[in-house]
Formats: sequence, C-alpha cells, structure tokens
Amino acid sequence: SETRDALRQSISSALPEQIAATFNIEIPQEEISAESPMERKTISAELCQKQFDELLTGQQVTFVLGRVVIDESSYALLDSLISTANECPETNIEIAGHTDSSGSSNYNLTISQQRAGAVLSYFVSKDIDIERLTSKGYGEARPIARNSTAEGQAINRRIEFIIKEQ
Repeated sequence: SETRDALRQSISSALPEQIAATFNIEIPQEEISAESPMERKTISAELCQKQFDELLTGQQVTFVLGRVVIDESSYALLDSLISTANECPETNIEIAGHTDSSGSSNYNLTISQQRAGAVLSYFVSKDIDIERLTSKGYGEARPIARNSTAEGQAINRRIEFIIKEQ
C-alpha cells in the first residue's frame, strides 16, 4: 500500500548508507478499508512544519554541482516531504533556496531561485497543488553557518520549507 511504501521510504532514508535493512510492515486490512482519502485526519501547519524539520534533520536536498538539476539521491527525501505535505492539505508551503557566499551575489540569487523552483516543480509532478506552493531564492543573504569553511558553506547551501496555514 501507499502507507507501507511511505514508511519504508522514510525509514530507509533515515538509515546510513552502509546499513541494509529488510522491512515487513503490516497494516491490518480493516484499517486500510476504513480510511478513505477523504476521511484522513489532517495535521496543523505547526505539526506539519515539525515533521518537515524532522525529515530534514541530518539531510538536505542536493543538486548536481553547479546546476539546477535535483540530485537523484534527494528523491527519497523529497518523496517523504511530499507524503507529509499530503497530511496537511490546508497549508501553504514556501520552498526557500539558499546558497553559500562563493560566486557573485547575482549568480547566487539566480541559482537559489532556480533550485527552489526545481523543487516546486518536483512537488507539482507528484500531485501537490501548485496553488499551495511558492518558491523563493534568497541567495547568500541568510547564512546559518560561517562561509569561511567548507563545512559552513555546505550547510548554507540548502532548501528550506516554511509551512503556513492557508
């Protein structure tokens, strides 16, 4: 089922690469049949944000170096985020792109906007309503780590998700 696959995906993406795991996730049949898509419980924007933040802990959306193409290694994380977004359909999601300070500020602003847009397009391709989504590039303007080290630069190159009530 979709729920079982989402759980597998979520658990697998949280494990280090060197750990292989086999899952046997069983969902009682009466729970499946009782829950139609229209009857699913929705979660608040606050809880949705918390779940997004938890999924992003220790992980980030990555792109092919110097390009706007999402790296395939990020698909599982994005799919988990999309699954969470489906649990909070009464929210809007801002996809915020950020860069480090390498390169010109104009280039950084442009690539951050384009990368945020690429993530928005990925969400739309997975049936998240475009009316719920916005994308914005901030370039190098909002660092969360020092740009003087490679580690700090890697932290500053990120996509953030800001969840708000509609």
